[in-house]
Amino acid sequence: MDLEARARVLLARWRALIGRVAFFAVFGLTRFRLVEHFELRPGSVIVDLAAESGGNVELTKPGEQIDVGGVLIVGTRNVPSTMPLHASMLYARNVANLLLHLVKDAAINLDFEDEITKGACVTHDGEIVSERAKQLLAAAS
Repeated sequence: MDLEARARVLLARWRALIGRVAFFAVFGLTRFRLVEHFELRPGSVIVDLAAESGGNVELTKPGEQIDVGGVLIVGTRNVPSTMPLHASMLYARNVANLLLHLVKDAAINLDFEDEITKGACVTHDGEIVSERAKQLLAAAS
C-alpha cells in the first residue's frame, strides 16, 4: 500500500471515530488529495498546512478561510510564521525526524525509492536529483 493509500485509511478511521477531521499535511511530501470536503460533516474544520503549495483538500484556497456546506477549510499560508513561539520547535522536530529517518544503524541510508528521502535530497554524487530543482534550473536558463 502506498503512502497516499495508507494516509486515506488512517483518516477514514479517525473520521469514523470522531466525525470531524482537522487535517495537517506533512511538509515536503508529494501533494495528495486526501480529504474531499463532502466526506465531512457540517461543523468540521480542515487546517491544510500544504495550502501554500496547492493543498491536500480539493477546495483549499491559499491564504483564505472558506466555508463549504458548513465545513470550514483553512488555507493559511506559511503557518509556522503565524506562531513564532512554536515555529523553531516545529522546524527542529521536522529536521530531527528527517535525520532519524535517514540514519540507520549509525550510518546514512539514502534510499532514493523512498518518497521522504527522494523529496528531501536536492543533489547526490555531484548530480541534481530533485525533479523540482531540475525544473527550476531549466526554466531559469
